[in-house]
Amino acid sequence: MELSAFLEAQAPGGGHDPTALAAAHMTDFIADQRYRAQPGLKSLGAHTQGRWPDSGPTLVTKSTMAATFNGARRILRFAMESGEAEQVGLARSFIVTLPTGRYKSVRRRPFPDDVARALRRPAEQ
Repeated sequence: MELSAFLEAQAPGGGHDPTALAAAHMTDFIADQRYRAQPGLKSLGAHTQGRWPDSGPTLVTKSTMAATFNGARRILRFAMESGEAEQVGLARSFIVTLPTGRYKSVRRRPFPDDVARALRRPAEQ
């Protein structure tokens, strides 16, 4: 959704003509996502579910940016490998420019795995 919303606003013809998309458009999308993730700006395409006024754009974080990159990359790579990208005229350079999302969550587990397993089991006597 995020890539589609970006292309709608920034690419020629709203991004609806795959033959008009080039690596520069993907580079601009990457830069936009990184810019939005730094201060946590609003997403272009992802929205929270809920009733108004609680619904609205989500905030872009390093984690959501990584998920966006990975999801879009998975779809675009499948299109390239299956030959669908070539059939519609989507440039390979557009697809391979998108990086993987390398952000790792820093969520800490409260106990090491072996301690958690021991606490989960009833004591053996």
